[in-house]
Amino acid sequence: MFKIIISILLLYVSFLNINAKNIKKNNDINLFIQTRNYISDYLVYFSDNLDYFITQEKKTKKNKSAITLRFSSKHEKNKDTEYDSIIRISIRLPNTEKKLKVIIIDDNKNDGENDDKSVELEYQLISDIKNSLYLKAGLKIKSKLEQYLSLRYKLSYLLKSNIRSNIIQDLTYSSDEKFVSTSSIDFIKYIKYPFYIKNYYEYKYTKEKDLNQSFFSLTLFQKLKRKDYFAYEINTTRDNKKKSIRTEDYEIDITYRSYLKKWLYFEIIPKVIYRKENNFSSSKQINFNFSMSFNK
Repeated sequence: MFKIIISILLLYVSFLNINAKNIKKNNDINLFIQTRNYISDYLVYFSDNLDYFITQEKKTKKNKSAITLRFSSKHEKNKDTEYDSIIRISIRLPNTEKKLKVIIIDDNKNDGENDDKSVELEYQLISDIKNSLYLKAGLKIKSKLEQYLSLRYKLSYLLKSNIRSNIIQDLTYSSDEKFVSTSSIDFIKYIKYPFYIKNYYEYKYTKEKDLNQSFFSLTLFQKLKRKDYFAYEINTTRDNKKKSIRTEDYEIDITYRSYLKKWLYFEIIPKVIYRKENNFSSSKQINFNFSMSFNK
Protein backbone atom coordinates (compact mmCIF):
# COMPACT_ATOMS: atom_id res chain seq x y z
CA MET A 1 0.00 0.00 0.00
CA PHE A 2 2.87 2.34 0.87
CA LYS A 3 4.48 1.77 -2.54
CA ILE A 4 1.18 2.48 -4.31
CA ILE A 5 0.80 5.80 -2.45
CA ILE A 6 4.34 6.85 -3.37
CA SER A 7 3.72 5.96 -7.04
CA ILE A 8 0.51 8.01 -7.11
CA LEU A 9 2.29 10.98 -5.50
CA LEU A 10 5.15 10.87 -7.99
CA LEU A 11 2.67 10.77 -10.87
CA TYR A 12 0.90 13.76 -9.37
CA VAL A 13 4.20 15.64 -9.03
CA SER A 14 4.97 14.94 -12.71
CA PHE A 15 1.57 16.33 -13.61
CA LEU A 16 2.32 19.51 -11.62
CA ASN A 17 5.63 19.96 -13.44
CA ILE A 18 3.95 19.69 -16.83
CA ASN A 19 1.33 22.25 -15.91
CA ALA A 20 3.91 24.58 -14.38
CA LYS A 21 5.16 25.33 -17.92
CA ASN A 22 1.80 26.98 -18.63
CA ILE A 23 1.76 28.93 -15.39
CA LYS A 24 1.30 32.32 -17.13
CA LYS A 25 -2.03 31.20 -18.53
CA ASN A 26 -3.50 30.79 -15.08
CA ASN A 27 -4.77 34.09 -13.68
CA ASP A 28 -4.79 32.89 -10.09
CA ILE A 29 -1.16 31.82 -10.26
CA ASN A 30 -0.22 35.09 -11.95
CA LEU A 31 -1.80 36.98 -9.07
CA PHE A 32 0.15 34.80 -6.62
CA ILE A 33 3.43 35.59 -8.42
CA GLN A 34 2.66 39.31 -8.55
CA THR A 35 1.92 39.34 -4.83
CA ARG A 36 5.16 37.53 -4.12
CA ASN A 37 7.12 40.01 -6.26
CA TYR A 38 5.43 42.94 -4.51
CA ILE A 39 6.44 41.61 -1.08
CA SER A 40 10.01 41.07 -2.34
CA ASP A 41 10.19 44.65 -3.67
CA TYR A 42 8.77 46.08 -0.46
CA LEU A 43 11.28 44.11 1.64
CA VAL A 44 14.16 45.60 -0.35
CA TYR A 45 12.59 49.08 -0.19
CA PHE A 46 12.19 48.83 3.60
CA SER A 47 15.74 47.53 4.14
CA ASP A 48 17.36 50.13 1.88
CA ASN A 49 15.46 53.00 3.51
CA LEU A 50 16.28 51.78 7.01
CA ASP A 51 19.94 51.50 6.01
CA TYR A 52 19.90 55.01 4.55
CA PHE A 53 18.10 56.42 7.62
CA ILE A 54 20.90 55.11 9.87
CA THR A 55 23.93 55.94 7.71
CA GLN A 56 22.69 58.64 5.29
CA GLU A 57 24.56 56.73 2.56
CA LYS A 58 23.00 55.65 -0.73
CA LYS A 59 22.81 52.02 -1.66
CA THR A 60 25.84 50.68 -3.53
CA LYS A 61 24.81 47.09 -4.27
CA LYS A 62 21.79 44.82 -4.39
CA ASN A 63 20.14 44.30 -1.04
CA LYS A 64 20.07 40.63 0.01
CA SER A 65 17.31 40.84 2.62
CA ALA A 66 15.05 37.83 2.28
CA ILE A 67 12.04 36.00 3.68
CA THR A 68 11.67 32.23 3.57
CA LEU A 69 8.45 30.39 4.33
CA ARG A 70 8.53 26.64 4.89
CA PHE A 71 5.55 24.40 5.54
CA SER A 72 5.88 20.72 6.40
CA SER A 73 3.68 17.76 7.17
CA LYS A 74 4.67 14.38 8.56
CA HIS A 75 2.52 11.28 8.18
CA GLU A 76 3.27 8.04 10.00
CA LYS A 77 1.18 4.94 10.50
CA ASN A 78 -0.66 4.80 13.87
CA LYS A 79 0.39 8.38 14.68
CA ASP A 80 -1.27 11.76 14.32
CA THR A 81 -0.23 13.85 11.35
CA GLU A 82 2.17 16.62 12.34
CA TYR A 83 2.27 20.05 10.72
CA ASP A 84 5.14 22.54 11.09
CA SER A 85 5.83 25.99 9.72
CA ILE A 86 8.90 28.21 9.78
CA ILE A 87 9.13 31.88 8.84
CA ARG A 88 12.67 33.18 8.51
CA ILE A 89 13.30 36.89 7.93
CA SER A 90 16.79 38.17 7.19
CA ILE A 91 17.19 41.96 7.04
CA ARG A 92 20.47 43.15 5.57
CA LEU A 93 21.76 46.69 6.13
CA PRO A 94 25.00 46.78 4.09
CA ASN A 95 25.94 50.40 4.76
CA THR A 96 25.16 50.24 8.46
CA GLU A 97 27.58 47.39 8.86
CA LYS A 98 28.69 45.29 5.94
CA LYS A 99 29.09 42.25 8.15
CA LEU A 100 25.94 42.66 10.22
CA LYS A 101 22.77 40.64 9.70
CA VAL A 102 19.51 40.56 11.64
CA ILE A 103 17.50 37.32 11.54
CA ILE A 104 13.98 36.80 12.86
CA ILE A 105 12.69 33.22 13.07
CA ASP A 106 9.16 32.08 13.84
CA ASP A 107 9.12 28.31 14.30
CA ASN A 108 5.58 27.01 14.92
CA LYS A 109 4.99 23.42 16.01
CA ASN A 110 1.61 21.76 15.99
CA ASP A 111 1.83 20.60 19.61
CA GLY A 112 1.72 24.16 20.92
CA GLU A 113 4.65 23.51 23.26
CA ASN A 114 7.51 24.29 20.87
CA ASP A 115 6.33 27.59 19.45
CA ASP A 116 9.73 29.29 19.18
CA LYS A 117 10.41 32.81 18.05
CA SER A 118 13.87 34.30 17.97
CA VAL A 119 15.72 37.46 16.99
CA GLU A 120 19.37 37.02 16.13
CA LEU A 121 22.20 39.43 15.40
CA GLU A 122 25.05 37.93 13.36
CA TYR A 123 28.51 39.44 12.94
CA GLN A 124 30.92 38.04 10.36
CA LEU A 125 34.45 38.20 11.77
CA ILE A 126 36.25 36.30 8.99
CA SER A 127 35.14 35.48 5.48
CA ASP A 128 37.21 34.06 2.65
CA ILE A 129 37.18 31.03 0.35
CA LYS A 130 38.39 28.60 3.01
CA ASN A 131 37.49 30.14 6.36
CA SER A 132 34.52 31.84 7.95
CA LEU A 133 33.92 32.89 11.55
CA TYR A 134 30.61 34.19 12.86
CA LEU A 135 29.60 35.63 16.21
CA LYS A 136 25.88 35.44 16.95
CA ALA A 137 23.83 36.86 19.78
CA GLY A 138 20.09 36.60 20.14
CA LEU A 139 16.89 36.02 22.06
CA LYS A 140 14.55 33.04 21.90
CA ILE A 141 10.99 33.56 23.03
CA LYS A 142 9.52 30.33 24.41
CA SER A 143 7.52 30.00 27.61
CA LYS A 144 10.30 32.21 28.96
CA LEU A 145 12.94 34.49 27.47
CA GLU A 146 16.21 32.79 26.57
CA GLN A 147 19.40 34.66 25.70
CA TYR A 148 22.19 32.99 23.77
CA LEU A 149 25.64 33.72 22.39
CA SER A 150 27.21 31.58 19.68
CA LEU A 151 30.58 31.35 17.94
CA ARG A 152 30.69 29.39 14.69
CA TYR A 153 33.80 28.53 12.66
CA LYS A 154 33.80 26.83 9.26
CA LEU A 155 36.79 25.51 7.33
CA SER A 156 36.38 24.36 3.72
CA TYR A 157 39.06 22.74 1.61
CA LEU A 158 39.72 20.47 -1.37
CA LEU A 159 41.23 17.05 -0.72
CA LYS A 160 41.33 16.17 -4.41
CA SER A 161 39.92 17.69 -7.56
CA ASN A 162 36.65 15.81 -7.03
CA ILE A 163 36.54 15.67 -3.22
CA ARG A 164 35.88 18.58 -0.88
CA SER A 165 35.25 18.77 2.85
CA ASN A 166 33.78 21.13 5.44
CA ILE A 167 34.61 21.22 9.14
CA ILE A 168 32.30 23.21 11.41
CA GLN A 169 32.62 23.97 15.13
CA ASP A 170 29.75 25.70 16.90
CA LEU A 171 30.00 26.83 20.56
CA THR A 172 26.81 28.17 22.14
CA TYR A 173 26.06 29.48 25.61
CA SER A 174 22.43 30.07 26.53
CA SER A 175 20.43 30.85 29.66
CA ASP A 176 18.47 27.62 29.07
CA GLU A 177 20.87 24.82 28.09
CA LYS A 178 24.01 26.62 29.27
CA PHE A 179 26.94 25.31 27.21
CA VAL A 180 26.43 23.36 23.96
CA SER A 181 29.21 22.24 21.61
CA THR A 182 28.42 20.96 18.12
CA SER A 183 31.15 19.60 15.84
CA SER A 184 30.62 18.31 12.32
CA ILE A 185 32.57 17.18 9.29
CA ASP A 186 31.46 16.20 5.83
CA PHE A 187 33.09 14.80 2.72
CA ILE A 188 31.57 15.35 -0.71
CA LYS A 189 32.82 13.28 -3.61
CA TYR A 190 31.78 14.01 -7.19
CA ILE A 191 31.55 10.82 -9.18
CA LYS A 192 30.28 10.32 -12.69
CA TYR A 193 27.58 12.89 -13.55
CA PRO A 194 24.81 13.17 -12.39
CA PHE A 195 25.85 11.53 -9.11
CA TYR A 196 27.79 12.66 -6.06
CA ILE A 197 28.10 11.29 -2.50
CA LYS A 198 28.02 13.12 0.82
CA ASN A 199 29.28 11.57 4.05
CA TYR A 200 28.30 13.58 7.15
CA TYR A 201 29.14 13.15 10.84
CA GLU A 202 28.00 15.34 13.75
CA TYR A 203 28.72 15.23 17.47
CA LYS A 204 26.81 17.37 20.00
CA TYR A 205 27.49 17.79 23.70
CA THR A 206 25.02 19.54 26.05
CA LYS A 207 26.66 20.27 29.41
CA GLU A 208 23.49 21.09 31.36
CA LYS A 209 22.00 17.67 30.58
CA ASP A 210 25.36 15.87 30.37
CA LEU A 211 24.09 14.60 27.03
CA ASN A 212 26.21 13.25 24.19
CA GLN A 213 24.57 12.85 20.79
CA SER A 214 26.01 11.75 17.46
CA PHE A 215 24.53 11.60 14.00
CA PHE A 216 25.89 9.89 10.89
CA SER A 217 24.53 9.95 7.36
CA LEU A 218 25.54 8.71 3.93
CA THR A 219 23.71 10.25 0.98
CA LEU A 220 23.82 9.63 -2.76
CA PHE A 221 22.57 12.61 -4.79
CA GLN A 222 21.23 12.28 -8.32
CA LYS A 223 20.93 15.58 -10.16
CA LEU A 224 17.99 16.04 -12.48
CA LYS A 225 17.12 18.99 -14.68
CA ARG A 226 17.80 22.48 -13.32
CA LYS A 227 18.21 22.25 -9.52
CA ASP A 228 15.91 19.25 -9.08
CA TYR A 229 17.35 16.10 -7.56
CA PHE A 230 16.83 12.74 -5.88
CA ALA A 231 18.70 11.97 -2.64
CA TYR A 232 19.03 8.44 -1.27
CA GLU A 233 20.09 8.44 2.39
CA ILE A 234 20.81 6.14 5.30
CA ASN A 235 21.47 7.62 8.73
CA THR A 236 21.65 6.73 12.39
CA THR A 237 21.44 8.60 15.71
CA ARG A 238 23.16 7.66 18.99
CA ASP A 239 23.05 9.23 22.46
CA ASN A 240 23.52 8.54 26.18
CA LYS A 241 20.03 9.44 27.42
CA LYS A 242 19.90 6.10 29.23
CA LYS A 243 23.31 6.69 30.85
CA SER A 244 25.12 4.61 28.24
CA ILE A 245 25.85 5.25 24.59
CA ARG A 246 23.37 3.41 22.42
CA THR A 247 21.81 3.62 18.97
CA GLU A 248 18.41 5.29 19.06
CA ASP A 249 17.34 4.75 15.47
CA TYR A 250 18.25 3.86 11.92
CA GLU A 251 16.61 5.57 8.97
CA ILE A 252 16.40 5.03 5.22
CA ASP A 253 14.84 7.75 3.12
CA ILE A 254 14.48 9.05 -0.42
CA THR A 255 14.09 12.77 -1.07
CA TYR A 256 12.64 14.17 -4.26
CA ARG A 257 12.98 17.94 -4.61
CA SER A 258 11.48 19.83 -7.53
CA TYR A 259 11.65 23.56 -8.25
CA LEU A 260 8.53 25.06 -9.82
CA LYS A 261 10.35 28.42 -9.78
CA LYS A 262 13.83 29.32 -8.60
CA TRP A 263 12.18 30.64 -5.43
CA LEU A 264 9.56 27.89 -5.03
CA TYR A 265 10.07 24.17 -4.46
CA PHE A 266 8.46 21.14 -2.87
CA GLU A 267 9.84 17.90 -1.44
CA ILE A 268 8.44 14.42 -1.02
CA ILE A 269 10.36 12.25 1.45
CA PRO A 270 9.27 8.64 2.10
CA LYS A 271 11.13 7.02 5.00
CA VAL A 272 11.54 3.72 6.77
CA ILE A 273 12.59 4.16 10.43
CA TYR A 274 13.86 1.54 12.87
CA ARG A 275 13.60 2.85 16.45
CA LYS A 276 15.12 1.41 19.61
CA GLU A 277 11.90 2.10 21.54
CA ASN A 278 10.07 -0.22 19.10
CA ASN A 279 12.74 -2.94 19.25
CA PHE A 280 13.94 -1.73 15.83
CA SER A 281 10.79 -2.85 14.06
CA SER A 282 10.16 -0.86 10.88
CA SER A 283 7.89 2.16 10.76
CA LYS A 284 6.92 3.86 7.50
CA GLN A 285 6.68 7.62 7.27
CA ILE A 286 6.20 10.17 4.52
CA ASN A 287 7.00 13.90 4.72
CA PHE A 288 5.91 16.76 2.49
CA ASN A 289 7.78 20.08 2.48
CA PHE A 290 6.87 23.26 0.66
CA SER A 291 9.21 26.26 0.61
CA MET A 292 8.90 29.75 -0.87
CA SER A 293 11.43 32.60 -0.79
CA PHE A 294 11.08 36.33 -1.30
CA ASN A 295 13.85 38.40 -2.93
CA LYS A 296 15.81 35.29 -3.97
